[in-house]
Amino acid sequence: MNKSEDLIKKIKLMKSNKFYRLGDLIYGKGMRWKQDREVILGSDYYKGSLLRNYLEGLNKPNQTRFESKLWSSIVKNKIIKNNIKISDDSLCIHVRAGDVVSNNEQAFNKLLKNCNNENELKKITDGSYYCWSIISQKKIYDKIDIKLQEKKFKNATIVTGFHFGDNELINKFHFSEDALDVNKALFKILFDKIQGHYDMKIFIPQEDDEVKNIDNHLLYLISCKNKILDSGSPSWTKIVNDTKL
Repeated sequence: MNKSEDLIKKIKLMKSNKFYRLGDLIYGKGMRWKQDREVILGSDYYKGSLLRNYLEGLNKPNQTRFESKLWSSIVKNKIIKNNIKISDDSLCIHVRAGDVVSNNEQAFNKLLKNCNNENELKKITDGSYYCWSIISQKKIYDKIDIKLQEKKFKNATIVTGFHFGDNELINKFHFSEDALDVNKALFKILFDKIQGHYDMKIFIPQEDDEVKNIDNHLLYLISCKNKILDSGSPSWTKIVNDTKL
């Protein structure tokens, strides 16, 4: 088993991912989806990405109706091109992380104060301060327990990232070292539990390119037969459920 600290180093840090937000831009959600679609379509950096290919295939640039056949075809081709393969004995777990730990200032300060005190942190993260699984980890353990009633899994593929939306329009979701430290402390508890209590080896897909890393994480989640979706990320849950392979 890999040390939890070494696994945490494999999680992609996205200090300012204000544009490549798959759920918002696919479904036309939020206050800035139109202008951010223009960025995705106008920048060479996003060429060949899942989102760019989907937006280029729409009949109208500001269309919000989801085109299932178009999207599913793009996903199928990307799974083959990017050689996305995941074994049946692997459980794919989606964890929304990053800026979500700092949405509630009072709860965040309590987390920050105790991020080096594992016993206190466990008490906090098993509470109900948030709906996100990186915070309220008991929900993830409950879901793993249910999955293990169905079959035994040797591996856990973790789909995640330290994502900071860095929204200057509302001055929220900015990166901070404090928020990153809390994320890392929470992941250490999560990884220790998965590898220790559940005896599953953890795999975290890695790509140097930020956009390709996001795309591949979504492709792993879509293609995996056995998965746990994070209730704190309804847009990714919707994308996964709307994709027909």
